[in-house]
Amino acid sequence: MMQRFDINLVAHTDDDTLFMQPDIYDSYVAGRGQVGVAVTAANNIYWNDMAYTRRLETAGMDAYAQMGLLKAGRAGAQSGTLRWRIGTAVHAGFTVTTADCIEYPDLRWIFLRLPGAPYMAFEPDAPDGAWHKDFAGQSGGPFPRLQDLWQGKIPSLTPVDAPDGKAYTPDQLIGVLAAILAAYQPFVVRTEDFRFANGPSNISSSLCYDHPDHYFTGLFSQRAIQRYAQSGVRDSKFWVYNGYNIANRQENLGQPDRDNKAWIFYYFSINNPDFDGFFDRTLGITDNQWQKNIYAQWLWRQYQAEFNP
Repeated sequence: MMQRFDINLVAHTDDDTLFMQPDIYDSYVAGRGQVGVAVTAANNIYWNDMAYTRRLETAGMDAYAQMGLLKAGRAGAQSGTLRWRIGTAVHAGFTVTTADCIEYPDLRWIFLRLPGAPYMAFEPDAPDGAWHKDFAGQSGGPFPRLQDLWQGKIPSLTPVDAPDGKAYTPDQLIGVLAAILAAYQPFVVRTEDFRFANGPSNISSSLCYDHPDHYFTGLFSQRAIQRYAQSGVRDSKFWVYNGYNIANRQENLGQPDRDNKAWIFYYFSINNPDFDGFFDRTLGITDNQWQKNIYAQWLWRQYQAEFNP
């Protein structure tokens, strides 16, 4: 029987680890392959810094590789020793970048690399677009981002880097995501939270606190899921996951799930200098800077709900 895959639709390559684990790993252990689909280029300050984007893509690959090693009973083994085949695929007429793990070929990534909101854009009182600079450090913004595409402020959005360089209209982006779903016929589709009546909050104590990229990725994904579900008989299940605001909810994961999640995130974090000193090799968060950090809180939590498209 052909192996089934799950599709994990996320804005950034750490979102699935932080907000969709341990569900992803449990599904992988149950025999289903995992395909992460990263919609944005995970821009930090520079909207077109592909060196930073590629580091976070590598981090996402290392996180998935650690799932393969965990399943094989090799928790903590070096994810970076596993090899990935980088290629391209065409979905709905658009060429996207792909990454397939060679040692564990049922672990895969697809990267769309659309500009997202820069790191500080969702902080309280941050001027819209003020943190978007080009790679030379010049602020000429606000630069277009995924949010603008959804809200109709721009007719199309060009990836920061893409094999064909084609810009996406809103309908074309929905079509590409739906085509990816149709290609895999996934058992489970996971996406980020689109359920905020008035959009996500930038107040960290709010139960609506979340990153705008998560929200707008969720909205585009929801439309793509609806298109996919309506195109024929489907047995896929659809789940939506809370984001940043899970830190404001009760811990609901036990130590084994937390530790598996921490191993997966450890191998993401070592690719990103922002996380220097987050973990030691025993997964203890020993640096005082990190002990009460929101990332440490996310490791103990996962909140999700099944939905009917």
